[in-house]
Amino acid sequence: MKYLLFYILMLTPELLFARGKALKDRSIDEILSQYMIVGDFSAKASLRDNSQEIFWRYPIKLARVNFPIALIDPNDKDFPKEFPRTDGHGRAIEHLNRGRVLFLKGEYEEARKTWLGGRARYGTSYDYHRRNDYFIANSFLFEAMARLKSHNYNYDHEDVRGWFVNASTFFSWSYGVKKDIPDPVLDQVAPKAFYNLSAIYFTYERWAAAFGSVDDGFAYLRRTGRKEYRTQFRRMKAELFIRNRDYLSAVQQLDIALRQDRDVEQAALIFARIGDIYFDLNNFELAEDMYSLAIRLDHRRDKIRPWQFILRGECLFWLGKFDEAIKMMNYGLASLSSTKVVKDLPFEFQALASIRIADSYLALGKIEDAKLAYYRHIREFRAHETLHVAKLREACLELPFYQGNNIEHSRKVLNQLKEETTLPIVAQELVWTCEMASYAQHDRSPQLVERVRNFYSRYPRSEFLKSLVEPVRDIQARNIESYFDAGDIYGAVGFFEQGRRTLFPKVPDKYKKSLFEAYVDMSRSEPAKEFYDGYKAQNDAQFIRKAVMLSEVTPPNGNDKWANESQQIGEQLQKRDWTIPFTKGTHLYIDRILSAPGGPDHYLWIYDLASTWVEENFGVACDIIYPVLQRLGDERSHFSEATFKNKSKDFIATYLEDMLKYETFCAYSVLEFELELFKSDPTMLGKAYLNRGYLPVNNVTAALFYSLAEMNYDQGDKAVARALWQKIVKDGDDALPEVRYARSRLDTRRTELEKLWE
Repeated sequence: MKYLLFYILMLTPELLFARGKALKDRSIDEILSQYMIVGDFSAKASLRDNSQEIFWRYPIKLARVNFPIALIDPNDKDFPKEFPRTDGHGRAIEHLNRGRVLFLKGEYEEARKTWLGGRARYGTSYDYHRRNDYFIANSFLFEAMARLKSHNYNYDHEDVRGWFVNASTFFSWSYGVKKDIPDPVLDQVAPKAFYNLSAIYFTYERWAAAFGSVDDGFAYLRRTGRKEYRTQFRRMKAELFIRNRDYLSAVQQLDIALRQDRDVEQAALIFARIGDIYFDLNNFELAEDMYSLAIRLDHRRDKIRPWQFILRGECLFWLGKFDEAIKMMNYGLASLSSTKVVKDLPFEFQALASIRIADSYLALGKIEDAKLAYYRHIREFRAHETLHVAKLREACLELPFYQGNNIEHSRKVLNQLKEETTLPIVAQELVWTCEMASYAQHDRSPQLVERVRNFYSRYPRSEFLKSLVEPVRDIQARNIESYFDAGDIYGAVGFFEQGRRTLFPKVPDKYKKSLFEAYVDMSRSEPAKEFYDGYKAQNDAQFIRKAVMLSEVTPPNGNDKWANESQQIGEQLQKRDWTIPFTKGTHLYIDRILSAPGGPDHYLWIYDLASTWVEENFGVACDIIYPVLQRLGDERSHFSEATFKNKSKDFIATYLEDMLKYETFCAYSVLEFELELFKSDPTMLGKAYLNRGYLPVNNVTAALFYSLAEMNYDQGDKAVARALWQKIVKDGDDALPEVRYARSRLDTRRTELEKLWE
């Protein structure tokens, strides 16, 4: 829900600029002024049905976001200004300035030794010990950057990592532990120092420290009104949110950065990163929009980031825009030789672009272009895992299905690829499919049946079976009969559902009845609807099964075809003469009907049916008939008051005496039910109680007798009330309080207290 409340909405570039210029004609300022972002961060399906061909995702790891260390060039004229001379006198100041001279000459190690020596000797005994820590931090940082370059920018190299860690320690001292000590020199470079400290923490995945350092940087900028590195801080905070998959908070940070500073280079990176978020969520529409904005901003600044073209092309591919996808992939690959490239394109991205170009040609039906593109991929990317995919595609394209004519060679390659375990599951399925397609077209023989059977055992839900099993469809379909013959309805339904598209595109009439019964017996009435019209009930069990299905598919509001059908069947069954015996199965059917939305349509015939079972199984009276009677009372919209009361009287008159013998607690519940139902006519009910010679007066019924007597007395029928009190006194145990109450009510003499009232 919070995503829907996200205050920013996004329009696609096409919609965004529909009333004005196209995106390609917009200036940088117009793009940054008019962009909007959608707060949809729900994951989408990873695959799209974008073609008649079968495609899948290739493994691609999005480039890690790095935050480069911000260092001034030692040859820059402003270099000495960041490390100014410290005025003052004393040995501590001399150490500080001597180290500065060495540092400015590029002798970082000697400078560091000098500053560390001063720190060890003078500690915090002078005013500039905080500045000394800052200088030490930079000596470590400059040395770290020099070593990083010599080790091919490998931050995790053992000769690099320690220097950055030491630098972060002294930055933390100078801007954390000692932050309250005033120093105008450190104030001047504070934003850069906070950024470098945060960047080191981020690079070495010290997430909590990075988050704290970023917040400290923000706090300093707010306090001083400055804005250096503000965008970088926002981006870094966004990355920390992304790590926790809190995409809403991440995009909010990125949006604020765009609107606050309008830094074009950072804006391009931000749009691309938002694109990465959508790409990770398989939201190819929104990802493609963001990549297009990033590419356009880079274009305006004569910069190229090739991987953005590749990722945009991948989005376009899954959106079914194959011509545009080819164009984007080719742009990305062609840009590698350009001097405008910001960073080299990783090998994995080059391989993805190459094979997606071939896939796009295949999706467009340009078979010859696809063959050539797959051939090139095989030659140029032998070290990449997509090599076998390209071989598979090339082999399939040589089959007659794709107007190829090199069947023997294709079969040889496909047979080899069956053993290739690095292929994705869907690709392995395609290997088998292409091989069998060659036999299905030219070698239709008994061996083909076995090949199809082997394929089906491996891939029972394969879409490819449509084009392969036509010659053996009837043979395969007959296997369902063995399940029905064995009474294995679960196996039959499983076989049917697995082979529905391939073996049962049109269900034979001879199977419809069995499938209807199987689905209903499995408590899956919804799919049984398909076979309802072909199910002709002939005996009690079949009628009950039909009623079960209709009651369960009837909607709660009871207003559709199925509700009407359920009502009609319910009325029809009220007239039926039942002969079916009571079994666990029929009891289960009745319970399902009573629990179903359409149950009220069937209460009356269930009452009648259950009544036929009582003689053999008296427990049915309490287990089925009584619950049905209670439900009749709850569904007054379905039944008249007279029907309900007549059924209740009939039930009580028929079963109460035996209930008191065999189902005592059920009988007590029935008595309470009766008292509540007929409390408006206490005289009738009182006479009924008096006529029931079998009705005992005990610790349960005494309260009912007494309550009924009081109701009659209050209504004015004192004769019935008196008769009930007399029965309580006569039949009840003297220990019962109701006996004492009744005896008191029968004693007409006034008490002393009543005399006082006179």
